[in-house]
Amino acid sequence: MKLVLFADLHLDTPFTWASPAVARRRRQALRDTLDAIVDLAVAQGADAVCCAGDLYEHERVTPDTAEFLRATFARIHPLPVLLAPGNHDHLVASSVYARTEWSPNVHLFTGAELEPFTLAEGFTVWGAAHHVPANTPGFLERGFRADRQGVNVALFHGSLRSGLAFQEEGKRPHAPFDADEIPAAGRRPARPR
Repeated sequence: MKLVLFADLHLDTPFTWASPAVARRRRQALRDTLDAIVDLAVAQGADAVCCAGDLYEHERVTPDTAEFLRATFARIHPLPVLLAPGNHDHLVASSVYARTEWSPNVHLFTGAELEPFTLAEGFTVWGAAHHVPANTPGFLERGFRADRQGVNVALFHGSLRSGLAFQEEGKRPHAPFDADEIPAAGRRPARPR
């Protein structure tokens, strides 16, 4: 099984530190990056493209972003595209996720708890969505256990606690988890190839 995984693309980032012309070029570069990701998935014969959140900036999304995303994912049909909304692109009624008529190859994880998507026999991707921009509790700390045999992979936008060098006082990391929660949930960490 070959997955192309990405996160934190942040389409429509304002780049307020830059001049308007530079900011436009940077935003176009982010769109070009998504095009390159899906082209890579096709070229490599991937079995799915997986986005672990923050695909776009909900508060700054431009009207044509939904159509750009819809068309980009539709052009690689039937290759599955699995989307797990993060804190910057959280799933609400006004989100691009909810307002877009996706092609049949796009699967949007909508639950606040991990839910299964069978990619192939014996291979399940468990995904979940942020529904608010901050303070989402950890998806693994809720006692999740995979309920099926085979390979189980988690797809969500979260913060590895041991990877947090510093933390703002009073601010909780987004969907925090610890490395030891992974095997306890019945999944093995992915091994790099």
